Amino acid sequence: MGRLLAITGTPGTGKKTLAPAVSAKLGLACVGLNELLSAGERARASRGVDPRLLRKRLLRQAKGASLVYGHLVPDVLEKGDVDRVVVLRCNPSVLARRLRDRGYSASKVAGNVEAELIGVVSAACLSRFGAKRCAEFDTSSRSVQRSVAAVARLLSAARSGGAPMDWVPLYSSAEKLRSLLSVE
Repeated sequence: MGRLLAITGTPGTGKKTLAPAVSAKLGLACVGLNELLSAGERARASRGVDPRLLRKRLLRQAKGASLVYGHLVPDVLEKGDVDRVVVLRCNPSVLARRLRDRGYSASKVAGNVEAELIGVVSAACLSRFGAKRCAEFDTSSRSVQRSVAAVARLLSAARSGGAPMDWVPLYSSAEKLRSLLSVE
């Protein structure tokens, strides 16, 4: 198997938009984890996906160097599978707007915003792959073109992208947290 690079992040951070363009820029095949799921598995995805089965499918499909993307990257891939992982991050209030615009239910918006606020995907990547293989990138306000170039550089870099992002100080008051996580 060739080397794998990965892009992951909370739903709505820009994986599906950026990954194909980044893979083209780097000259790599692009594999979306969600595309490897059957229709039945997608319908049941909220109850969980078998990460071992998905990994087997991915490794069969990813011949040679490839860019893999999806929010399940830290659940599916093992440390030895990837050279670099970029976790896309997004300011939780911007993320909430993006998810509402997609038609997500209020509870699904709140759950994903909470996950982004506390860095669930980032923490999972750091735990699974180690700090030297991981970098974070903020998609809150950058253009797609600038984001593609920056993420491609991060994936090509030999070391991590610095300290993890922390959104919590932006929402340090109870009022700000209530307005952010409101399920109304």
